[in-house]
Amino acid sequence: MDARTLTKEELHRALPNGAKRVRVLDVAGAERWRKIDEIAPDDKVLFNKKGKMRVMLREPGRKKDPVAATPMVSEEVEAMVKAKYKGMDEDALTTVVGRDPESIDVLHEVMRGFAREAASLKFERKKAEAKGDDTRQISVSRIQALKAVGDTYLKRAEQLNAKGVNMSSPEFKLLFTFIVRTFRETMVQAGLRREAIDKIFSLLSGRLDDDTWEDEARRAMRGDQRPEIVEH
Repeated sequence: MDARTLTKEELHRALPNGAKRVRVLDVAGAERWRKIDEIAPDDKVLFNKKGKMRVMLREPGRKKDPVAATPMVSEEVEAMVKAKYKGMDEDALTTVVGRDPESIDVLHEVMRGFAREAASLKFERKKAEAKGDDTRQISVSRIQALKAVGDTYLKRAEQLNAKGVNMSSPEFKLLFTFIVRTFRETMVQAGLRREAIDKIFSLLSGRLDDDTWEDEARRAMRGDQRPEIVEH
């Protein structure tokens, strides 16, 4: 923790845009969130390990309900707006982006959205054809939607190839633990002595702790051939 006493000019120069409050250490040694204009002369501004000021970019408390904050013309309009925000909260793409914007599931949901729109346009074109209406604009829109599905699919395939297996993820760690446990159980069933099993796992643990193991594992997942092991 880095605590510094700043002049008013230094404080405003260091503040990021939109900062509402600043984390400070007061004269009693307690950490507090202060509004910018309420920072006391004895307060020391706190910085994180990267040397950036610790700030709050919005006021504390629950986020305001956009429906409640908007004056409604009628109950019908209010119900429509509430339904809109409920649909936004339940939207699969919004959920995925909010949970993990780096996830490959984001492109998956985008692709699903394009595909649904293409299917909807196909239905609209059939209705228009049955009525004898001009379907050219609907066809153009559907072609664009189908092209977007194809482009998104190719992008997702590239992302999957580039991402590979996340060895730091909880899922990989649980899977690896299960594989190791299965390996131990198999050795017990094969009748190996306890001393031999412990020795094997001791050697395995040392190998996994080796700084080169993870790099070699990543190369193996890419299909690169591991250097031949030479026994001494």
